[in-house]
Amino acid sequence: MGYYPNPLHPDLGHRQLVTDHLKNVISAAEMLEVPIVGTFIGKDKDKTVEQNLEEFARVWPPIVKYARQHGVKIAIENCPMIFSNDEWPGGNNLANTPYIWRKMWEIIPDDNFGLNLDPSHLVWQMIDYLRVVRDFKDRIFHVHAKDLQIDHEGLYQRGVLSSGMGWHVPRLPGLSKLVSKAQLRQYYKEEGEAQLAEAKTMLEDAGIDYEARVLVGPVAEILVAHARAKRCDMIFIGSRGMGAAGNLLLGSTVTKVLHLAGVPVLVAR
Repeated sequence: MGYYPNPLHPDLGHRQLVTDHLKNVISAAEMLEVPIVGTFIGKDKDKTVEQNLEEFARVWPPIVKYARQHGVKIAIENCPMIFSNDEWPGGNNLANTPYIWRKMWEIIPDDNFGLNLDPSHLVWQMIDYLRVVRDFKDRIFHVHAKDLQIDHEGLYQRGVLSSGMGWHVPRLPGLSKLVSKAQLRQYYKEEGEAQLAEAKTMLEDAGIDYEARVLVGPVAEILVAHARAKRCDMIFIGSRGMGAAGNLLLGSTVTKVLHLAGVPVLVAR
């Protein structure tokens, strides 16, 4: 679950309002058996980092303790929230660099207090996102699948002190700095081969010839298109996934395959 307010807002009334609601979200997460709540630390944009850490030390320990009592982890997102004029000069979220994370964990060392990591915000701050994963792997509770493009003309025109405004462009993974297309292809290949390994072993032990393929894309459309390209006379597909969510997903996939296929479909239960 997620709720992204500013618990360090300079208006104490607003601060209390959002803190109370954050505790309600934590309680809801417990009831729904959701183990993690994502949120912001918040920040008073007109105060220094040190002053904000002092406020953090007053505001956040009771929140993290409340989350622990309810069996919930708090995952802090690292977006600086400094992308508009009303967020200047310091941004509305304190937790945006490794130095600050370490300071926060010195104040609150609890193991249910960690990161909701968005690597795209590390790129434009020139922070090594791979080192962050290595250094803080035990504190990363959730990760954003998000890439980032640097618009070099915009950077030339505005400079780094514009804090990303005019040259920081969010992208889907694989379309810019973080994950290359080659890395995505390799990932799909390795994951696909791992999923096929058991079935291939069974076929080989039984002396049955087969041709294995790893296909990527919308499952039903890709499966039917491949069957047509290979001139298959039947499609064999399982009816269930892994768990309740998997059952719903694969059930809808089977229905679509049945609708699209021009050959008989055998569904295994």
